Amino acid sequence: MKKQMWVLGVIAALVAVAVYQNFAAADRGSAAQAEEAPKPNFAAPSFELTGMDGRTYQVGGERENPVLVNFWASWCEPCHLEAPDLQRLYENYGGKLDIYAVNVTTLDSVKGAEEFVHEYELTFPVMLDKDGTVTNKYRVDGYPTSFLIGRDGIVADVVFGIVNPAEISRKVDRLLR
Repeated sequence: MKKQMWVLGVIAALVAVAVYQNFAAADRGSAAQAEEAPKPNFAAPSFELTGMDGRTYQVGGERENPVLVNFWASWCEPCHLEAPDLQRLYENYGGKLDIYAVNVTTLDSVKGAEEFVHEYELTFPVMLDKDGTVTNKYRVDGYPTSFLIGRDGIVADVVFGIVNPAEISRKVDRLLR
């Protein structure tokens, strides 16, 4: 009888541990989800950065124009391929779409960023994320990565890799309606 009670006690303890681990794993899962990168239909994380032009730019909440926030680095070959398309996109929308280029300066250099901007004659705001705060807030770990954010401050789309100009134009047109 004592042996049966001991076995039942061990089984009960194992069941209790399994139940606890299941609930703990569920809590970790929800915490991990809370730490995911911004995604469509959710509010864009707010930030404020100074551009290379000395002006301060903000994202977060309602705004006059939709904004494309593009994270890039001067050593990133796909970023070089994408830069002329972003400049054309900016020119084509003539003040109806904001484009903010956020240089991941913690993985790049100010000099590299300046040379890149000069090489591609970028006229939209280019910011330096010198301490990585904004890059971390957006959980960016590949370049280029772009977030299309509507006037309402809600992420409309996330593009990993080079932005397709025709596709992004269709999405911007929808946001402008």
